[in-house]
Amino acid sequence: IVRPRMPARHADFQHSADERLGVMQIVVEEGIRAPRPLTFAVASDVLSWPSLVSSIRSTELLTREPIGAGTRFRETRHIHGSLATGEMMFAEFEPPNLFVLTAQNHGARYRIEHIFDEVPHGTGLTVRFFATPLTTSARLMSPLALLFRYALHRHLKADIADLKASIEGRNPSPSN
Repeated sequence: IVRPRMPARHADFQHSADERLGVMQIVVEEGIRAPRPLTFAVASDVLSWPSLVSSIRSTELLTREPIGAGTRFRETRHIHGSLATGEMMFAEFEPPNLFVLTAQNHGARYRIEHIFDEVPHGTGLTVRFFATPLTTSARLMSPLALLFRYALHRHLKADIADLKASIEGRNPSPSN
């Protein structure tokens, strides 16, 4: 029997059945005091990320604008003490509700869901990160990858904090 999984909210380190199979999931939630359309627009503007998120050094579009489903880009960021460059794609793009980034690197597939909910004082942003091993070596390394989970969680939280500060700084009349 296959049972549908409900999204884990407020469960950053909850172990799922998928994780026992090597899939890593991290969930980060943040409230942003700005309207949902503004929050979505800033968060999805990949070309402005280097000026918004301190760990991102550069981004480059690999497809034409406007940004939407199918847009591919390259991102260079500072992570774990060195620069890393990766190619990503907007797999889903539904303004102002959701965008999903996907990538494949180091024998794993990555899916990063950005969900924007209207809340009383602005926007609730939920970021769900999934890493699925694809190769035998990546599957063998999965238990070790789970050890790096806390560091990755910290990086995601820092990226979202930078994004939040930038968005709230742009909002002309934040809600109280």
